Amino acid sequence: MGKHYVAVPFSDLQINSKQVMMPDATKSSLEALPEFKYAPD
Repeated sequence: MGKHYVAVPFSDLQINSKQVMMPDATKSSLEALPEFKYAPD
């Protein structure tokens, strides 16, 4: 956790009482996502 940014599909997120959650996420599932690299114009 906190090693790199990942892109998460918006449809996987739940917004409830001003909190953004990803209910089905686990540490290993997040670590398995590819790294997101921001490329400014």
